Amino acid sequence: ARSAISKRALKDQLLLKKIQAFLYGMSGTTREQRVNMIERLTRESHYAESVGEHLVEHLDRIEGRRKALMTAAVFSAFARGEIERLTLYRLTHAIAAVSLINLRDARNLVEEGPFFWANTEEAKKAPRTRVHDPEIAALQQLSAAGLVTVMSVWDGMRYVLTDLGLMFIERLGLDLVPYKESFNV
Repeated sequence: ARSAISKRALKDQLLLKKIQAFLYGMSGTTREQRVNMIERLTRESHYAESVGEHLVEHLDRIEGRRKALMTAAVFSAFARGEIERLTLYRLTHAIAAVSLINLRDARNLVEEGPFFWANTEEAKKAPRTRVHDPEIAALQQLSAAGLVTVMSVWDGMRYVLTDLGLMFIERLGLDLVPYKESFNV
């Protein structure tokens, strides 16, 4: 029973740190923006019960304070009217679904353009034009998060960022969110 209590206490402590990180990340929004955001969200049946309850459930599901800070960046963008409600939902889902280690590969699709993969002898002999070739497993995982799409072309596969992926990487820079806040929590 004692270890169950200590596991629960540790889980609660980690959730509290994610909540603190989220609140820190939201500190750039005004009180008026946050109130307006909550009012807009409560009009939607998905959040009708409690915006706070849904947010805590999301923070409990994600790993680490960096994802809490990323979530705060998305909610802040929504509070400022920079993104729509559906985009908020899709971005928070992507944050929960994406593995942080794969974000470099998503950024690379912005910096170096779409990635073409072909498993042919001719393709293997072609000169490399990319500085960084992403791993196929990373691209598949980014695709599952809704950030990358794959297009079948006559001699291989082409991986490109979706509109959501462009929002995630280019517009909001969520892959650049630091691993923790500038204060200790």
